Amino acid sequence: MALVLGATLCMVAFHINVVEAASRSRWGHLFFVGLAIGILAKGPVAIVLTSIPIFLWLLMGNRWSSLAFLPRKTGIPVLATLTLPWDPMAPGNCAYSQR
Repeated sequence: MALVLGATLCMVAFHINVVEAASRSRWGHLFFVGLAIGILAKGPVAIVLTSIPIFLWLLMGNRWSSLAFLPRKTGIPVLATLTLPWDPMAPGNCAYSQR
């Protein structure tokens, strides 16, 4: 469920970020939040599930300039802040699970 939520939020936020100029920053950051939700749910599968349709949409419509609308300078730190602290706390990485 969380993977579907993250992937849906990511793709909807990307589309609205491209279409609406007024709220680009908010939807651009929600794109990275949706990606973080998906990564926390199932790992890198979320990146693959969201990047394939977005890549095909960009390729078929020759819309590569749409990537410039994503707030990468602030969005990638948001993504890292939400996902990186989980890795050391993951159940397989805890000291008690190594015994």
